[in-house]
Amino acid sequence: MKKGISKLKGSLVGNIYAFRGAYKQQFQMSLRTLGYLNYLITGIPMVAVLAWVALQSKSALAFALISIGTCFMIMWNSAVARVGRSTGEEIERGIFHINLLSKTPVSVIMLGKAISYMTFTAISGTSAFLVILAVTRKLPEVGNLPALIVSTLIAMFAMISVSLIFAPLAVLADRRGGFFNAILPFGAMFSGFLYPISVLPNAFQVIARMLPTPYAMDGIIRSIQGQESIWGIIGNWGTSLGLSLLFLFVAYFLFKLVESRIRITGVLSRY
Repeated sequence: MKKGISKLKGSLVGNIYAFRGAYKQQFQMSLRTLGYLNYLITGIPMVAVLAWVALQSKSALAFALISIGTCFMIMWNSAVARVGRSTGEEIERGIFHINLLSKTPVSVIMLGKAISYMTFTAISGTSAFLVILAVTRKLPEVGNLPALIVSTLIAMFAMISVSLIFAPLAVLADRRGGFFNAILPFGAMFSGFLYPISVLPNAFQVIARMLPTPYAMDGIIRSIQGQESIWGIIGNWGTSLGLSLLFLFVAYFLFKLVESRIRITGVLSRY
């Protein structure tokens, strides 16, 4: 019994160290390349236009949601593209094979890298918000600032969980051209970054409610309004976190399939 507990503890500690090492390694690589700036620079015209649209709105809620949601959309486009391509790029560079030598599950290592990617993606989102401030010259009105901060962190975690699932999926789909070009706009549409999901047609709402991001955005909307009971916001947080964990669970098994392809069949791609 004690031996089993000691082994489990050692495994947990090892996973934590591997997670931290993966985060630090990817952070340093991102810091050297500054690749996240590409997504910010190319997104500035869109951010400026959406900021102007927000400024024309007579609704304080619409202005606040567009101002904040635009930042999330920039982060989404960056996170999904960077995290989703990460596994395929590591395989092509011969780096991914090193992960297989570790006792730590590949999913844990890639999660550390995904969160590192999100750190730099947050820089792009913050910069986008500064662009919005420069265009509109006013801050959005927020009814419950602490709840907004928590909702924002949960929304970022939701984006990590959704983006991580595409890392092994892109490999299993053989990284076909246009894979992310199709995902990015649909993800933005169903995530509720710029509008409540309730305005979508019923069929689209069903799809959107399968993602964790709309619930986090509902929490943001309620935080902006600041009129509802905190329990409604907490309910949105719980649902978003639950679905996020489900996505991480699915990502874990998809990474297992990628490992199986490499370890057993030795096949990395059809090409």
